[in-house]
Amino acid sequence: MNKPAIALLGIALIAVIGIAVVLGNPENSNSVTPGQGSEIVQMEGTQNQSGPIAELPEGIREKVLDAVAEQSGEERSQFEIVAAQRRSWPDGCLGLTEPGSFCTQIVVSGWEVTVSKAKETWVYRTDRNGSQVMLDTAASSGYK
Repeated sequence: MNKPAIALLGIALIAVIGIAVVLGNPENSNSVTPGQGSEIVQMEGTQNQSGPIAELPEGIREKVLDAVAEQSGEERSQFEIVAAQRRSWPDGCLGLTEPGSFCTQIVVSGWEVTVSKAKETWVYRTDRNGSQVMLDTAASSGYK
């Protein structure tokens, strides 16, 4: 065999091994299967803070309440988290891509949190640790 053929064979072998490692390790998988990361956690006011209700991390709860208070211009105490759902977002913009924005193309685990005040609702999307909190304007009746 000549040197170019050996080099090409080596590159092909490395590519096959790389694909096998990625496909064989579910931790590296970016695919989302139906139902994955879609557990609904219903919030029932501030009573009963046990079981699934307590699963929404306190830090995310605080950041979402801060965001809705800032967005609405009203006091945090006026709002109540009524639902929280674990979600897997399709990209780094949490599925809320705006024109001209750049989003990483990797699945991001996080939360969808619904906040209510009277008959108005605000739906927020977060990443896993709450460093990103974004209002889903299309799903929010309280958005002005």
